[in-house]
Formats: sequence, structure tokens, C-alpha cells
Amino acid sequence: MIKKEIVLRASQEDVWRFITSPDHFQDIWGSRIECVLKAEGEIRLLDTGESVKIQNFIAPKLLSLLGGYGSLPITTTYALSARNDRTVLKITICGWEKLGQTEARQKVPALSLEWEKRLFTIKQIVESKETIEENLSR
Repeated sequence: MIKKEIVLRASQEDVWRFITSPDHFQDIWGSRIECVLKAEGEIRLLDTGESVKIQNFIAPKLLSLLGGYGSLPITTTYALSARNDRTVLKITICGWEKLGQTEARQKVPALSLEWEKRLFTIKQIVESKETIEENLSR
């Protein structure tokens, strides 16, 4: 299991809109998508043709996606909670622990680093967007 957490200088609703927006999905995943975001919906990656199932969709708190690595089911959960004027975004990725030990030693560190990069990208975009909107409203 891989767990990541980041605190964002943005409202929970703004972070939710960002992570569930098809326009911003490419910023996170590097792929354009087609989707209907709802419980039991599906996200189709247009660049690869792969699909990811939406297991849970509880706005603006929880998004859980079921994809895979070969025949191995992988669940990625985004959990959001408010902390004062900020939002805590927790990412939990389950399923990789079912890999064999040798393969896990090769794949999991790289995946963990990739999620660090994704969270950094989310933070940069969400916080710069909020800063821009704050400046425009003054």
C-alpha cells in the first residue's frame, strides 16, 4: 500500500473541482479522458484506450478508482478534508502489495516517486489558480 498526503492552500471544493475535472485530469495523469463522473461510472483514457472504474464518488470528499496493472486490481483513493482554510488531500493506492517481492521492489519505489511528482503538480496548479483568482477579485 502506498499512502501520500498533501496540504493545499485552497478550499475543499476547489481541490475537488480540480481533481474531478476532465480538463485537469491530463495535468495529473498525462492523458486526456472521456468520462461520466459518478458512482459506478467509468473513466476512459483516450490516449491508451484503457478504462478505470469509479468505485466511490462522494463530492467533495472521496473519489475511489479501480484500475489495474496487468491482471492485478489497483485501487486509488483520493480523500479530501478541510483543515481551517486549507484542504488535506490523502492518496491511498492499494493492490501493489500483492505483487511478488522482487517485482514490488522494482515497481513500488518508482510509483511512489511518481505520486510525489503528481501531488507537487496538483499543489502548484491549485495554489497558483487560487492566487490568481484572489488577485483578480481585489
